[in-house]
Amino acid sequence: MNLVTRLKSLLRRAALAPAIEYSAAQFWKPSERLDEQVQTTGVTAGKWLESRRGQGRLYGDLSAAQVDQLRSRWPVRVARTLEAAGRICAHEFDLLGSGSVVIVDPDRRRSKLYTPIDWNVDPIAGLRFPAKFPHKAWNPLLRPGLADIKWPWEIGRCQHWVTLGQAYRLSKDDRFTREIINQLDDFLEANPVGTGLQFVCTMDVAIRAFNWALAFEMIRTSAASCGWRDSTCTSVRRAG
Repeated sequence: MNLVTRLKSLLRRAALAPAIEYSAAQFWKPSERLDEQVQTTGVTAGKWLESRRGQGRLYGDLSAAQVDQLRSRWPVRVARTLEAAGRICAHEFDLLGSGSVVIVDPDRRRSKLYTPIDWNVDPIAGLRFPAKFPHKAWNPLLRPGLADIKWPWEIGRCQHWVTLGQAYRLSKDDRFTREIINQLDDFLEANPVGTGLQFVCTMDVAIRAFNWALAFEMIRTSAASCGWRDSTCTSVRRAG
């Protein structure tokens, strides 16, 4: 039996097969919200978070001994990671092969310690998307010129936070922790929850949440994060 004859046979059998209807309920059931799950445990959200922190490793963290081993076995790679993190602190990025670009928000005030990132720019075209519009109001007509939305989405995924977290674990330098903290505040100021480009695509929101979780895990022991972690949990819940 050749391929064409076999294909005809399969199509004929499919046409004669009885139609089966499936309901959405068979495949999907609404899940509880996180706060509802916490309530069922009979403890407050604060106590739940405290117990989670007390468990030690939550996601992909390494022990101090493992980090020491990384330093001794791969010093060149460690140096490259620290160098990359240093560039990130200067807000110098390489986005999807764009080459080195420094991304700075021209509209928001910079301080002596931190310069805001432009979360809405296509650095290749040099064009900026509108900011703080309701995410449901997004329309391709809002695109300025030939700006490509993938560039601001790439920076908004915060994949560089993991590099900063790695750099902190490898060096114990709190400036990498402070950069993550500052970028968190920066992101939430420029992108209130549910507004702007960074909340248009749910896939990018999920990628960002994953990267935030990994980064927070790696800096949780930093002295620079003391007194900040509880407020961070609140911020992350608002941003999710």
